[in-house]
Amino acid sequence: MWHSLNDLSSRVLEVQRSVDRLEGLGTSGDVGERAQDCVKKLEAIRLEPRAAICAANDVEQYSRRNNIRTRGLMLRQDADCRTTVVSFLNEKLHVGIFADDIESAHTLPRANLTDTADISTTHASSSGTQQRGPPMIIVRFHNKEVRDNVLRKRRDLKHTRFSMVEDLTALNSKTLTRVSKDPAVAVAWSWYGKIHVLKKTGDKMTVKPFQLVC
Repeated sequence: MWHSLNDLSSRVLEVQRSVDRLEGLGTSGDVGERAQDCVKKLEAIRLEPRAAICAANDVEQYSRRNNIRTRGLMLRQDADCRTTVVSFLNEKLHVGIFADDIESAHTLPRANLTDTADISTTHASSSGTQQRGPPMIIVRFHNKEVRDNVLRKRRDLKHTRFSMVEDLTALNSKTLTRVSKDPAVAVAWSWYGKIHVLKKTGDKMTVKPFQLVC
């Protein structure tokens, strides 16, 4: 990786020096065309790291395709997370799943949470001591069709303290947050790790990381 970065830096520096030399000679005729060509090459090289980041992000998001994140579910200290999640999904969403449908379920360390809106909230535990609010729980299903069925029923959680979302990468999560705040966007959502928006004009579009809502 460091070798690739060093190579990229060398290429950027080489093209930049060429641009500086040509600009010093003026921008008329053939010199001007060569200068513009160098500028285009420089811009293309500068975009390479962003393309690499997006490619790595796509791979990471694909690895999360069977996952969901849910918040609001309180766990007793001695409770089995997977069993608790199964009971919760069947009771609240009526999806009729079994423990075998879930590969794993575990709480996410709070240091990894990007949304800290309710982390400072305290709740009384069964022992009477105070603890911070419900953790984020990552649930991984064996079958993505089962996951999709669960996500489609999350509307039943509206107006409750529970929420459920796709397990997005940090970059995709930031992209969703960014476009949601865009004044041109009426609503934004994710499906299969891709960020979709409905603009106030009525147009729909899929937004990639670093892409602006035009």
